[in-house]
Amino acid sequence: DDNEVLTTVTERERGVFIGISGTDITTTGYKCLIDLSDTTNYPHDRTGRIDLTGAFFSIDRNSTATGFVRIGVITRIDGTDADLTYVQGITFEKSDTRQITRDRVFSPNQIKCGVSGGALTRVASGFGAESVTAINTGVTLEDFRGTGQVTPAVGDLIVAFGSTAGSYNASVSVLYHGERSV
Repeated sequence: DDNEVLTTVTERERGVFIGISGTDITTTGYKCLIDLSDTTNYPHDRTGRIDLTGAFFSIDRNSTATGFVRIGVITRIDGTDADLTYVQGITFEKSDTRQITRDRVFSPNQIKCGVSGGALTRVASGFGAESVTAINTGVTLEDFRGTGQVTPAVGDLIVAFGSTAGSYNASVSVLYHGERSV
């Protein structure tokens, strides 16, 4: 009646996309998918937590490849090691399938990846890794550009590329947005 206009800042209006990949993976390694505090090089604008609205995995494996590709959140880190809680992933050990794709869309809900006191605040997950020495505050991890280096921190999202045999290529992409609070 008063000629008012409704506006929205829902995740569909603030959602952004990022992807990362690995080629000829034969050992376990880690890359930084999203640096929570970096709003210059990453497309999100809030640094309290990351909310995932979709996750997409693609794996091209040779006939002997076994391993996993997982998205994890750093819940604790120091100069020696880090703890991760995994929120999405694929394990390939008992399948002859050479091409694996998984698409997960969580909207209108999201996986809220806020961290407080060494744990995710809105996710209960029994999957994780403790004392990962390859991730600590004294190293840098490759980012989505393949050239940038990120010093990992609590709240960052990491992709773990694991291999126990053979080799594979993988890509992981997500739709996400940043929030102001944990």
